[in-house]
Amino acid sequence: MRQIHIKRRLQKNEKFDKDLKSFPKNAKYTSNIVQNDILLASSNIITQTIVKEVNEGSSVYSLIVVEARDASTLEQMSICIRYVHKSIIKERFLGFLQVLKLDAHGLTHCIIEFLNAVGLDIEKCISQSYDGASVMSGSTNGVQIKIRELSKNKCPYIHCYAHLLNLVLVDVAKSVEIVDDTIGLLEAIYAFQSSSTLRHGIFSEVQKDCENVLKVPQHSDTRWVAKYKEICDMGKSFEEIKSVIECVLVIPVSSASAERSFSTMRRIKIYLRTSMTTTRLHNLALISIEREFSSELLKDPTKIIDEFAKMKNRRIQFIK
Repeated sequence: MRQIHIKRRLQKNEKFDKDLKSFPKNAKYTSNIVQNDILLASSNIITQTIVKEVNEGSSVYSLIVVEARDASTLEQMSICIRYVHKSIIKERFLGFLQVLKLDAHGLTHCIIEFLNAVGLDIEKCISQSYDGASVMSGSTNGVQIKIRELSKNKCPYIHCYAHLLNLVLVDVAKSVEIVDDTIGLLEAIYAFQSSSTLRHGIFSEVQKDCENVLKVPQHSDTRWVAKYKEICDMGKSFEEIKSVIECVLVIPVSSASAERSFSTMRRIKIYLRTSMTTTRLHNLALISIEREFSSELLKDPTKIIDEFAKMKNRRIQFIK
């Protein structure tokens, strides 16, 4: 599929299409190695263009760095820069960098090596912005202190205002009960249907005839747009979700209830009552175990009397 896609892209350009047809039949240039080389060449050109804009424009830049773990559980560092070019503020992504050492010294070393590789001088870095992680923002031994020392200027650290706003929103959401309960419910639904293939299967099966099929995304504390979309989708598919939850809630997690009934049986049918019939044992056990209902019947025995009268004709007329 990748080879077909590459060929189609090249065929749209007349010059490349002509050159492609003139190649020997065995020179397809669609192998994995060639694809990676093309990607690297493209990446190099973009990086060179960004560095050129920095040098032609403000000649100084600010560093923006954030860490995250990818699907392979590898720690990746995203490096971006902010600069001015032709009186326009620009923020550009420079690349991902896999980090092995997560201490301040190791992270600083990775950042400096990366900047040197792309052709940016650390001494032209006049500001830095990270999230609130102590290893990045630490005022005594954090990355910000080490970058400041290497830049040989004041290079102030700016705590990401998006993270600060997020912290405010999280605190506000927790203080408003209805919002906190709604977000908590969404988290619980995601965890409930995603942690089991059986539950996820039921979740999908119930929605097979629905116009709006709901796919509950993983909850994130920092993606409020995703929270909003999730709540909207939840409202559209509330009945389907309720049906799924009810189906799954019916699935037992243990046989403890049945096991506990034998404790009641042993209290009722002791060695002095060995002649007790199973029917009498059943009735006594049901009344004893299901106290929620039997206590209500004791408060108002009218239903018992009516049922007793309907069983067969009695000498006393209980029902008029």
